[in-house]
Amino acid sequence: MNVKRIAIIGAGPAGAAGLDSFLSHGFTDIRVFERRPLPGGTWVGDTELGFASNTGNTVPPIDDEVGDVPVEIPPEAASATEESPYVRKATIKARRFDEPTLYSQLETNILPELMSFKRRSMPKNLLSNSVSKYENEDVFRSYKTIQEYVGEFFTGENEKYVSYNTSVEQAEQPDGPGTKWVLTLKRQNGQNNNEEWWTEEFDGVYAASGRYNVPRVSHINGLDEVAKAVPQGVIEHTKWFRGAESYKGKKVLIVGASVSTTDIIQLVKETAQLPLYLSVRHVAPAYRAGFEQPFVDGRGSITSVSLNESGKSIDVIFEDGSTVTNIEKLVLATGYNFSYPYLEKYTQKFGGIVRNNVLHNVFLTTWWSEDPTLVLPGVFTEGINFRCMETQAMATAALWSGFPGSGFPSKEICVQWEADRRKFKTPAQWHFWFPHFDNIIEAIAKVGGGYKALCEFAGITSSDLKTFVPVYEKGIAFKCLFFTKVANEYMLKHPKTLQQYNQTVALLKTKTVEPDPTAAEADHELFKRLFVNWSGGRGEPKIPSKIQTTELSEKTPVVTEVAVK
Repeated sequence: MNVKRIAIIGAGPAGAAGLDSFLSHGFTDIRVFERRPLPGGTWVGDTELGFASNTGNTVPPIDDEVGDVPVEIPPEAASATEESPYVRKATIKARRFDEPTLYSQLETNILPELMSFKRRSMPKNLLSNSVSKYENEDVFRSYKTIQEYVGEFFTGENEKYVSYNTSVEQAEQPDGPGTKWVLTLKRQNGQNNNEEWWTEEFDGVYAASGRYNVPRVSHINGLDEVAKAVPQGVIEHTKWFRGAESYKGKKVLIVGASVSTTDIIQLVKETAQLPLYLSVRHVAPAYRAGFEQPFVDGRGSITSVSLNESGKSIDVIFEDGSTVTNIEKLVLATGYNFSYPYLEKYTQKFGGIVRNNVLHNVFLTTWWSEDPTLVLPGVFTEGINFRCMETQAMATAALWSGFPGSGFPSKEICVQWEADRRKFKTPAQWHFWFPHFDNIIEAIAKVGGGYKALCEFAGITSSDLKTFVPVYEKGIAFKCLFFTKVANEYMLKHPKTLQQYNQTVALLKTKTVEPDPTAAEADHELFKRLFVNWSGGRGEPKIPSKIQTTELSEKTPVVTEVAVK
């Protein structure tokens, strides 16, 4: 594979792992494009970027699966270079959702062993309240620690590879897969309100632009109309949540059973009107303790919302016919859309790379099936994200450099793997791998020559695969310990909330979807067949030539977390 010049899009965790691995494999012609003025990706906050702390007054795109649309490229950019760019006054830009996605109190929910790369350990910056919350000193880390940790990969000698305030607006291969990539770039010059446009050619594109940018809002009857009528700040996606101050005395409804919901519940309970209302469709057992709180009134799905007669708040009808009126804060903890606007136009020619809000035509959720010189790292949803990003980076660097034993399977094998997996994995389950974390790690590493060989080259241990699940579950157990303690202490002080607590617990039990062992084992067997069918990077496929694809409904109940054993 003739890769010499590499573009890394994004200076977050996935981009950091990519730069580190490419340098270790001898690549020197590397450019990192980061649209923000500093590194860190998702882990950069308002303070670091200079944004105001009250950016939580933006209504997200409702019923919009894209949200982050491609921009119109000026034709003059095609012949421009970085040294002689096409310059124009900054125009009204397309919505890019480049604001931070975190709040000052944010901490990790994964233990440092999995929340770091093996080639560089996580600083032991302990939380000041760790012992009081978790009865253990060394557990989780603040967002600031992660931001500084990731940022270190782009400092010192590595700083020369990074171009800040520079966005990739389009990436394409004019001559098709297997040929050079042409990137259209835009640099913002805030001093004179200009934008500079130019193009560059690359052999490989490492699209590490992150997945927590564009807020996702599931359809709720009446929400679009209500959002246009209520005052600014009444409806808030968790992307713009910045703390409990704006919730003081407010009647609150939180929609969604995400991990971020458990955080928001604990923060706003100190200032908001109690109980807090919670609407859920499905609940994963692992974090259910975070919702089983005596100050939470659990409800099912929302049937519809409407404008309250005051014109300033929201009335809600739930699936069981119950109602709650005068909601003054509607919090949408409904996740994020995958978004690669700079790849949208080109990859659509080959069926696209995102479908039902999961990666599509992407082998092992890493390499584009049409051409492995396009990589989309860092989209794993569970607690092994950092370790997967590191493995993706090591394997890609090995593949692109011709490391012994590396190689990419045929397109037929790539497509068949995805088609087979869709037979038992729904869209919302697609990026989950529990309990066989080792399967996906080993499969990704196989592209680069094998996990053991890659780890030996990187100077790190390869004997840790079986530790991922127990470390992951240990982190969940610490969080559940804290949630249970909060619930018990609150009920001791407010015994009259016991009935409310029991009602919420009963509701959540009916909404809990237990892990499907059949799907997990099917995933395990699929990987075993993959290893047999694909004898190596250049092996011939031993699968039927006819590809069978099974599409599953996005509305199928899913399990997005795991139970603590």
